[in-house]
Amino acid sequence: MACAGATSRREAAMTDDRLRRIAERAQEIEKQAVAPGTTGPPQVPPPIDVTPPGLPRIGLLLGGGAAKGAYELGAIEALAAQGLSIEAIAGSSIGALNGVVLACAPDLPTGAQRLGDLWTKVSSRLSAAVVGQPGRPDDSGEVDEAFAVGVANLPVRAVRLLLDNGYLEQLVEQVVDVDTLRVGPPMWVTGLPVGPPPWFPLERAVQHAVNWLAARLGKAELLHLNHLPRAEVCAAVLASAALPFLFSSRRVGERYYADGGLGQDKVPVRAFAAQGCELVIAVHLDALDVLRERDRAGIKLLEVRPSRPLSPKGLVGAANGLLDFSPQRMAQLRALGHADMTTALTSYAQQAGLVWLRRESQRAALEAVSELREPPTPPR
Repeated sequence: MACAGATSRREAAMTDDRLRRIAERAQEIEKQAVAPGTTGPPQVPPPIDVTPPGLPRIGLLLGGGAAKGAYELGAIEALAAQGLSIEAIAGSSIGALNGVVLACAPDLPTGAQRLGDLWTKVSSRLSAAVVGQPGRPDDSGEVDEAFAVGVANLPVRAVRLLLDNGYLEQLVEQVVDVDTLRVGPPMWVTGLPVGPPPWFPLERAVQHAVNWLAARLGKAELLHLNHLPRAEVCAAVLASAALPFLFSSRRVGERYYADGGLGQDKVPVRAFAAQGCELVIAVHLDALDVLRERDRAGIKLLEVRPSRPLSPKGLVGAANGLLDFSPQRMAQLRALGHADMTTALTSYAQQAGLVWLRRESQRAALEAVSELREPPTPPR
């Protein structure tokens, strides 16, 4: 009988506690409702943080590859669709531009949406090609440009970028929000240290060639953006994304930097060494990219690689892969990135079931908490 009485008291206490919580939420909703005499919908209370403590801290690593960066857009959209959040970001070249859009957004879904809008504008503005016949379909059924068409298109695309190189500056100026960046996830970009750009075109071409050769032996530097002045944040992103022979180096602080993808840090995993990220998701734009063991030591990596080449075959195809911003190509790479990221996450979920079980528990908890937020239906 004593045990039964104790059980009844515990159940009563639990019921009282739940009623108290519901009453507190009701009061909060009432306080945040629109005051009498005003118009507009009532304000919704902020979401309750029910993230399980076991959920891993995730870092996002974005490689370089110019127009192939549309693949990263699709991968990021797949991450956002899974409800994951990012605790730290590092990017090289086009990955720097993609990454800073995310770092300047309040959350990953908003960042993914802004990035999609940006790529849509870029592909519409920078698309350039001559009329030609497509090549033969590859093993996956995709059709790339025929070789002769690629040869004709390459100079057209390069000239298009040269004539509109100020557009990249405009984009970076539009996306950088230093107030959000200050309180957002840590963000790094890579930049290759170089000398100041010469005045004469021939000298600039020689310097680009020297920089490219030096990069085969050297390593790009990591530039931490979060606490730089706004002008230097923009300069660092522009420097990292400055394709050789097309864009000039940029000054950040007292030094000049060029394309971060030129150095041996195409995918700068070493940025996460001191961040405590339990999982770093690395998005490669080249299936053959290799991360050096000394840079990845102590970091748990989930590497997402393209399941098919992102550029047509051959040297001309590789160059066109960097410069082809056409809407058709962007859509192909975007869809492939989404599919490859989804496959990688599914595989990881099977190997680390506890993490994903916690995510299912999180969704269940959010649904349960939402019941406390919903005001009761008025009686008829």
